Amino acid sequence: MRKILSVLITASVVLTACKKDHHINVVTGNDLQKVTFQVGFSQVTGGFETNSLKVNAVDTSITNNIEVLYYMVFDSNGKSLHTVKQVNTDAGFGSYTDNLHPGTYTVAIAGGKTGLSTTAADLTAQTLSYVPFAGKDLFFNKITLVVTTTASTQTVNLQRVTSKLQTIIKDAIPSNVVSMQMVLQYPNTKFAVGTATGYDVNVPAPRKYTFAIPAATRGTINYTMTTDLFFSQGSVSVFLKAFDSNNVIVSQKTVVATTGQNKITILSGNLFGGSGGSGGGFVIGVPGWNAPVTQTF
Repeated sequence: MRKILSVLITASVVLTACKKDHHINVVTGNDLQKVTFQVGFSQVTGGFETNSLKVNAVDTSITNNIEVLYYMVFDSNGKSLHTVKQVNTDAGFGSYTDNLHPGTYTVAIAGGKTGLSTTAADLTAQTLSYVPFAGKDLFFNKITLVVTTTASTQTVNLQRVTSKLQTIIKDAIPSNVVSMQMVLQYPNTKFAVGTATGYDVNVPAPRKYTFAIPAATRGTINYTMTTDLFFSQGSVSVFLKAFDSNNVIVSQKTVVATTGQNKITILSGNLFGGSGGSGGGFVIGVPGWNAPVTQTF
């Protein structure tokens, strides 16, 4: 299920209604043209139950999903002209009108939760990130805008660019297992505006997720572990480990998972040498947020 949270960018709000970052060039002249932006937020919420997707009830409130907006404009050479920030407590949040000289521009718009920040830089260097990184959602789109000698209206739909990974252990969990781990190496913590991909100037630390296994869960099949959201482009190595009460590894396996923007990657297979499910090997699925497809390796 895919829903659009439509937000009209209208002429009723001027630049002073927004919080602005420091890197702003003020343009003047008689040839300035008004550009009105109409923005929609593309979002699906929900979680997996075994192999199916459970979609939550529709939520049409922008403030329940987007708390921070960034509007970034670059000239034809990629030089930053201005970056404008809005938060959901601003008057006219979600509304914006710009005035630009005729020419070709790159416009990038990002929406997310509180803590989302951006560097004020040229197109090849500007990044988005959460400080601190807390596994929050990010919606983004980047367009080429041609401003003519007349006023215009543009429609921009923001798409989720974050990823998530889920592992389903199909065989029964042994009675001596008290915890399990899923370690991702190495998901990105920054998002590059110019390339619209996950990015990090340094190799980030592995992301470790530890799950306590209560006594009632031991002996069961299809135990599921899920990460929080992360920026990723391409493949990540996933280390699966099970520990006993002395922190000794009972079983472990390494799987290479293909991740993608607006994708929940599902790994499913046997970790303890059993025959849970329909086979002994791991299966990797790379579904859209609500449209599962599966591939084997």
